[in-house]
Amino acid sequence: HSIERFKKLVYIPPLDKFIFYGDKIITIGKDSALTNIDETMLRAAGITRVEQILFDELYDNIFIRDLRKLFVFNLHTGKFKRLFQRMNFEQSQIALHNNTLIIGSKNGIIFTRITGRGRLSQPIHYPNTKAMAYKNLRDIVPSRDEVLLNTDSGLLAVTIPTKYSDLQDTQTASRYILLLKDGEKLNTITTGDTIYLNTTNNKIQFDLVNPNGVGRLRFQSFIAGIDSGYIELRSDELQSGNIPPGKHYQMTLRAQDDIWVSPDINFVLYKIPTFWQTTMGTALFWSLLITGLGLVVFSIIYYTRKIVSAKHLKKNYLLSLELKAIHAQINPHFIFNTLNTGLYFISENKNEEAYEHISSFSELLRSYIKSSRSKYVTLGEEIDNLENYIALQQSRFENKFSFAIRADEGINTDTTLIPSLLLQPFVENAINHGLLHKESRGHLSVNFISENPEKEIICIIDDDGVGRAKSAQINRGNPNKPRSYGNELIGDLTKLINTDGHLNVHIEYKDKTAPQTGTTVIITIKKVHHDK
Repeated sequence: HSIERFKKLVYIPPLDKFIFYGDKIITIGKDSALTNIDETMLRAAGITRVEQILFDELYDNIFIRDLRKLFVFNLHTGKFKRLFQRMNFEQSQIALHNNTLIIGSKNGIIFTRITGRGRLSQPIHYPNTKAMAYKNLRDIVPSRDEVLLNTDSGLLAVTIPTKYSDLQDTQTASRYILLLKDGEKLNTITTGDTIYLNTTNNKIQFDLVNPNGVGRLRFQSFIAGIDSGYIELRSDELQSGNIPPGKHYQMTLRAQDDIWVSPDINFVLYKIPTFWQTTMGTALFWSLLITGLGLVVFSIIYYTRKIVSAKHLKKNYLLSLELKAIHAQINPHFIFNTLNTGLYFISENKNEEAYEHISSFSELLRSYIKSSRSKYVTLGEEIDNLENYIALQQSRFENKFSFAIRADEGINTDTTLIPSLLLQPFVENAINHGLLHKESRGHLSVNFISENPEKEIICIIDDDGVGRAKSAQINRGNPNKPRSYGNELIGDLTKLINTDGHLNVHIEYKDKTAPQTGTTVIITIKKVHHDK
């Protein structure tokens, strides 16, 4: 072996071996009945770069200093043990004298008595204070009753103590205090504490008082549920803007300087929410929104009635029918059920569902108001109205049925006009009198077909519910069921449209036969208007 590859060697009498160490580790000598030590064992213990090896002849302990760590290995027990885990041993020196382990570093000098196989007494620490004031320690040499330090400040001498405590402690003797600054408040932190943050200050600062620390202090943090790994803090500051309010988050903080590494400090972060960020505040917001929307709806109905009553007598018949159509779509019972469903979502803390539900209801209201002012709407607008109406009914009845609306490709839904508010009563009947009585999940389909869109549009509304006969039987057995005005409205609207002379509407009902169930309604609209 080339001598340049090894820094030093040490002789282990019980093994009758020399251990050469440096960039590589080899042992030369005879086998022994005691536990052997080789490079594989060192790697398994976490030793990657050996800087020093010392042998204690009294208890057969082998002390091994890695680049940053210190271990003891006992030949009898065959066990490795890491010493002074919170200390960084880079640029440190170790020595043995009179059964005492001496450790020198920028932190100062540590003395600890060897009390057994892999056992040490509580250490005695002489910190690197102004009395010594060195920055670099080159070597330590024990003498009879003192240890000499070769430093950049010259040769120093420290008396070796003679009394040690039997209490074992292989951690550094230095103590520390962790401080937290939140705004103008300064608090100490210990493991298990809860730190309360306010939403106006998104920056908290850490500091650590370590009387024996050397060099710049650095922090690392990890917040469970937010961070994917440890984050190096900049200027000892933690930005808390990404921490959601109202939840508890486990945080781990680590600190280190040039010679010392702190244990993990675990505590809890809690950002205090404002009132509007609490569950009660969110529920109150949605409740006020829904209540306000309800007031707007009822105000629209009230003023629409006043406007209709003031129109010319010649138009009263047509306008009264249009107002009935509005009432069939937006009667107080329907409004109550829709708002009640929204409040249910809020009470279950389903804010996204509540938002979508109220948005669909609001869009449907705007469409109904627009439709009530005109005799005709485009087929595309009518399809949007039906989709919103059916979606609201699905939310109310917890998706008891599915639906699909389709128009032939040859029909231009943007220009084709059909009578306002004509189709919704048929859809309402299919849901209330067919699908809701079905035990299993049902399906509703609305199809618009035409061979000649310029002259005729056919709307087919099909459901697989219980059918009209079964629905009538069920309703007769329920005297408390509210009266439905859908069929009356259909008759009034059909009469009005056919009397007007521009269009002709024909309605055909088909009851399915077993094993099929449900009803098919075919609505034929002839002489279709188009928006030029």
